Amino acid sequence: MHRRLLWVKQLGLSCWGCSDCSWLFNPTNIPRGESFDGIVRKFELQRDKAFSGHVCAKPPRRTGKQLSNSSLSIHRSLGI
Repeated sequence: MHRRLLWVKQLGLSCWGCSDCSWLFNPTNIPRGESFDGIVRKFELQRDKAFSGHVCAKPPRRTGKQLSNSSLSIHRSLGI
């Protein structure tokens, strides 16, 4: 199975995470740029580099029936 970058919302926390493990994206700094689009591009590059470089952590993310019984809702991002 190929891991994917997901938008995770749980108890007031909204961030990007891995579909296969408990990894969550924690930006190391606030991107700066000349325009909003430039800032967004830098943020996405930082996020994508961190995601592609992480080694899936344990325990694995809950799936299927386990998710339906929890307050965790995961929204799959488009094509990532």
